Amino acid sequence: HTVDLTGFLLDQTLRIKDVGSALRLGEKYANMQASGRPMPINGKESTVVTGRAGAVNEQFYFDSASGLLVRRVVMTRTPLGSLREQIDYADYRSAGDLKIPFEIKVTTWNTLDTLKISDAKVNVSLDDSRFSKPK
Repeated sequence: HTVDLTGFLLDQTLRIKDVGSALRLGEKYANMQASGRPMPINGKESTVVTGRAGAVNEQFYFDSASGLLVRRVVMTRTPLGSLREQIDYADYRSAGDLKIPFEIKVTTWNTLDTLKISDAKVNVSLDDSRFSKPK
């Protein structure tokens, strides 16, 4: 049985899959702030950039040496309190001219998922039927 995602669940799903969102922060957030001091993530220093849009506050942690996104924390205000999502990116490898994370760990208030990518190709043509909703 398949259903269409809407509202918060759709937003959450789109956030998790959008690794490139850190490249478009200025489009999403009018007021961005970088922290003045490095924050340790997995034994490495990272620079934290924060943005707020509506009920969502996001923190992006960039490895200070490589500039790669290593963590993203999303806080969504709801009438019942704030919901926290943490997305950790690791095992960056080259795919064409890009570096992409081959491991993505998603931690929410009720789940922990680890996504491991076995292969990635850049600018490959895919048939639109691969993205059709299952029957």
